[in-house]
Amino acid sequence: MLENKKFLLAAGQTPAAAWLKARYPEADVQAQISDGWLPDAVVAVRKSRMGGVEDPVKVIEEALARGSLPVTVIVAGRKDREGENIARRAAALGIPANYILFAGEEGITAPAIAQVLEEAVNKDARPAPLIYYASDESDGCENEDPEETSPRSGDKDRESKDARTPAQTREEFWLSPGEPAPAAGQRPEENIDWSLLAPYKELIITMVSPCAGVGKTTLVAALAAYLTSQGEQVAVVDLETPPMARLHMGNTALERQGNWQYTATPWGELWLPGQYTPAELLDLLARLAGNSYRVLIDAARLPVPWNTFSRQVEVIGGDLRALYAWEQQENVEGTILVANRVPATSLSIWPSVVEDVLGKEPLIVIQDDPEGCQATVASMTPAIISPGSDSIAAGTGSLAALLWPERGES
Repeated sequence: MLENKKFLLAAGQTPAAAWLKARYPEADVQAQISDGWLPDAVVAVRKSRMGGVEDPVKVIEEALARGSLPVTVIVAGRKDREGENIARRAAALGIPANYILFAGEEGITAPAIAQVLEEAVNKDARPAPLIYYASDESDGCENEDPEETSPRSGDKDRESKDARTPAQTREEFWLSPGEPAPAAGQRPEENIDWSLLAPYKELIITMVSPCAGVGKTTLVAALAAYLTSQGEQVAVVDLETPPMARLHMGNTALERQGNWQYTATPWGELWLPGQYTPAELLDLLARLAGNSYRVLIDAARLPVPWNTFSRQVEVIGGDLRALYAWEQQENVEGTILVANRVPATSLSIWPSVVEDVLGKEPLIVIQDDPEGCQATVASMTPAIISPGSDSIAAGTGSLAALLWPERGES
């Protein structure tokens, strides 16, 4: 069915990839798009221990940007938050739901993928990208209502206050993936004075983004490695869902310390939350910064005024999907704006595009480096550590020079 066709297999060098290549011996099977070679069909698989790529949707975006309109199958992996985000973005590219695959408890096999691919080829199921996406989640960047993902506050909380029993007036926990939910009726702890951390503002760096997949965690780990190379004490606090910094910092075993999980890595301490209250987060940050740690927060969307007590680095991506996610955010004045994963073809124009949308140019523009990032993920080390990414290493040096001018760029 794929005889004499060009077939892009973005699945890594794995037994499954070898099986698919053997299945279609007459096809021209490649692992990536190159100049002058555009695929007729694509299988893009989300990264896992069995192979795949960091961003399967980006593979399709690149094919479309180069003028190809391939029959497409995307393996979104587990049906978790990242998998759902991949599916939303794939749908925005006009990929039919039948060809966006999720893996069950036992995974998904190469023959199953081949069966779906052959059906897609038979039906000529090519992407039909949307020009306007009516859904509130059109940017694919997890723009959930904050009231649905964070502790309740304000009028809704006051309305239900009188109906609570004394046993139900405890503070609400903020959760990390896999942790049990708190009992029904718990509510947030009130009157947290985040300004108590203001004296540590030069020690605490918060990296934020409204959009997944822009390389924020990669930059957090890279900056941690830079600081430790300068002899600093470093602590990374990963509040994201799911927390991925561990996979960039050695994937060492965690130990429990209260409502936190902790490990020491060659590039600093790593702290991950279990169940934790706002007060416990404040206490951890105060304890670390009070002991002269450089604290790097991989921030989630929580009701925390990060700019009150930290220096903010806003990370945007190198495509319009990620950029337009910022239009709904508060202004970015007073922050360091970093554009990461910018395609080489867009490097010269991207700062002006960002300025048109946000009213401010990024201070740092980092070229996309998929091969370097894949090597980083495979070695589970920060991106500035060999065999990492030269572009991220250069961008990290530029970021450090902006944050700490007295050090100079390295």
